[in-house]
Amino acid sequence: PDVKAPLVVRRSVSPAVDAKAPFCFSVMDDSGIDWNSLKVSLDKRDVTARCVRTGNEVSLAPETPWRDGCNWVRIAVADNEGNVSESKKLLYVGPSPAVSSKISLREDGMMLIDGKPFFSIGIYGFKRREMNGMSCERGIADLAAAGFNTVQSYGIGKDPEYLEAVARHGMRIWMGPPNPETKDSVKYLANPSVVTWYIGDDTSQHLTPQELADRDDNARAVDPIRPTAQADAMKSDADVDNYENYAALTDGFLAEIYPVYSAETNKDRFCVATTIRDMKRFFLDNSRKGANRVHFAWPTIQYFKGWGW
Repeated sequence: PDVKAPLVVRRSVSPAVDAKAPFCFSVMDDSGIDWNSLKVSLDKRDVTARCVRTGNEVSLAPETPWRDGCNWVRIAVADNEGNVSESKKLLYVGPSPAVSSKISLREDGMMLIDGKPFFSIGIYGFKRREMNGMSCERGIADLAAAGFNTVQSYGIGKDPEYLEAVARHGMRIWMGPPNPETKDSVKYLANPSVVTWYIGDDTSQHLTPQELADRDDNARAVDPIRPTAQADAMKSDADVDNYENYAALTDGFLAEIYPVYSAETNKDRFCVATTIRDMKRFFLDNSRKGANRVHFAWPTIQYFKGWGW
C-alpha cells in the first residue's frame, strides 16, 4: 500500500523578475492525488478557488503584483489513500545573489568552481577551543595549513569572525539554509566562501521528505546558483534505506561513515564492507530515485574515538 504523502515541488522561476507571473507547483504521488482535498493559502487567506490545474501542475496568478522579497504560499493536499502533505513554498521577488564564483556540478557529480574541479577536504564542528587560543583566526589558519579546504560548524556557522577567517584563508564553507527574512540575509547569500547550502543533518531522523523538499525549494528560491546538500547514515541493509525517499530532494549527500562504535563490538571488522555497501546503495538510490538530478557525494568519515564523541 501507498503510505507516503504526496510531494509538492515548486515549478515557477524564483527569484522572480516578473512580479505578475503566476506561482506554479506540481504534486506527485504513487497512488494518485485527491484534488478535492487541495487547499492553497497566501498570507493566511484561502486562495484555492483562484488556482488553475493542468494535469499534476497548479498555477496561482496574483491579484496584484507579488510584493518584493518573500511571498509565502501554503499548500495542503492528500492522495487517494488519505496521506496528507502540508507544504510552505517561497516565491522570492528580487535579484539573484551577487555571487562572485560560478558553482556548478559536472555530469559525474564533481563540483566545479569557475569551471575548475573542487575536491572538498572538509571538517565538521569547528569551535573556539583551548587548542586554538579561543581564536577563529588561529583555528582556521591551522586547518588551512593542515590541508583542509572546506569547513562546517554547528552554532558558530554565521559568526562574523569565523566567516572572515574562512575567507581570509581561501577556504570554503557549507552553511545552513539561507533565511531571506533576516536582516543579514543579503550578506550571507553574497558570501563567496559558501559553496553549498546544508539543509539536512541526520535527515531521515528529523525531516519528512516534504520538509526537505521545502527546504530545497526555498533555498533555491533565493539562490538558484549554489547546490544543496544533506547528511545521513545510510542503513543500507534495510529494505528502504535512509536515503531512498530523499534522493531526489538535494544535489549532494554526505554519507555518514561511522563504523567504530566501541572496542567491545565486532562491528568494526566489517567497516570496509559496510562502507562499500553504503556507497553502492547510494549510487543505486540515485539511479532509481534521483529524478535525473546530478548528485555529488562527500562521504563524512568518522574522526572521533568510539561512539561517545
